Amino acid sequence: MTNGGPSDSTSILPILAYKEAFRYGRFGTAAAMAVITGIFLMIVGTIGIRLSRSEQQ
Repeated sequence: MTNGGPSDSTSILPILAYKEAFRYGRFGTAAAMAVITGIFLMIVGTIGIRLSRSEQQ
């Protein structure tokens, strides 16, 4: 809707990683963003699963 807003302030991380790679040619930076995002999501997912299992018991 805002097309990233002023200076990409409202862009989401996957869009920023895509732009880094294919618009600016910074594939290493985009890969690092993707890896860090993946690690963060795994940590959050693991915490969520453990919390839901402890609530069921």
